[in-house]
Amino acid sequence: MLDTHQIYSLSDFVRNPKLHVARLKETRTPEVLTVNGRAEVVLLDTETYEELVARLSFVEPAAAVRAIVRTAESAGPREEVSEAEMERSNAVMQELVEETERLGLYK
Repeated sequence: MLDTHQIYSLSDFVRNPKLHVARLKETRTPEVLTVNGRAEVVLLDTETYEELVARLSFVEPAAAVRAIVRTAESAGPREEVSEAEMERSNAVMQELVEETERLGLYK
């Protein structure tokens, strides 16, 4: 959720870019820039942006695994899974666990 104290006009940003950049680096919270009173742009410091992208790169595979698990649970009994399929599934799960630990999302 965006902090309402972090909303500024684009004109203010153009007049004081160093102040905004310093605030972004210090607070690591996004700023919303407005044009004619309407939110138009969200600014992030580079570190926060990179963390966000890293988290998003984790979310997509995790969602796919959750969908596979839900499908498997709802399908009921099925034929045996091949050893190769099990190895692929285990590799994906291990990769997800390692990435969540690296990002500090799983402890």
